Amino acid sequence: MITSAPIQKSNYSLKLDSYKSEVLVLTLSYNGFELAEFSKAPYIITKIADLNFTHAIKDVQEMNNYLIQFISEHNLNKQHFQQILINWVGNHFTLLPTSFYEPEKARDLLEFNIGKNPEESVITNDVEDIKLVYSIPNEIKSTLDRLFPSHNLKHIGYSTVKLFFNHFQLKNAELFLNIHNGQTEIVIKKDKKPLLYNVFNTLSDEDILYYLLFSVEQFNLNPNSVKVAIAANRETSDTLFSAIKKYIRNVEYAVSDKLIIKKEELEKLPHHYYFTTLNRLLCE
Repeated sequence: MITSAPIQKSNYSLKLDSYKSEVLVLTLSYNGFELAEFSKAPYIITKIADLNFTHAIKDVQEMNNYLIQFISEHNLNKQHFQQILINWVGNHFTLLPTSFYEPEKARDLLEFNIGKNPEESVITNDVEDIKLVYSIPNEIKSTLDRLFPSHNLKHIGYSTVKLFFNHFQLKNAELFLNIHNGQTEIVIKKDKKPLLYNVFNTLSDEDILYYLLFSVEQFNLNPNSVKVAIAANRETSDTLFSAIKKYIRNVEYAVSDKLIIKKEELEKLPHHYYFTTLNRLLCE
């Protein structure tokens, strides 16, 4: 049974039957869900929706109930998508060079970093010569397998790092700040090699600013010259961005690739909104 957790919802879509939805992207976390539907070739966005929790859901069963309700509310399990891509935003992960990875030790490697997780499925993704080992609650994985048997699941780090190195705008950035509801990803690269990828629980703007400046300091980046790109579902006039610009000189907002086409009311959405969800299909 779903409890009464405070939530916020958004929903944008094209007029009925304007274009057929053939690609679905879901981004899931304990803090909320995002979805984007697209036509295929060209990738015209047909729908965007999200559900955000005021506080992160702690109980897996409750989160799973919300997920099933979200999928049902948007009729996702009744449509015939040609491609279903899913991002999992979780803190249970570790990174290591592909050359050091041994498949039979995946769970041991992960649990060495995060502790025992017997109720979670361990999965690996390959990105930029890195093996990303992560886990997702068994109940959530079971729901995805049941409702979307042919889905393509990746940790959010797969998409974020892939975009950081290949997206037309992010290729020249040195630090990428990808802000989600309740969680923030920070990625740093130097000489086309990754230096840092991490996901931080960020309950306030002060948390985001702290982790950003801490990362800049730890990797000896010059605040006056480092090129920082930001993605978030916030207006560019947001007070957080004003605070960041007091410390970091070169800041720009990540925008979706031109292959991602917006029409009708979706054109009104700022281009840095729903960044990873909208651009995930370019990572495959």
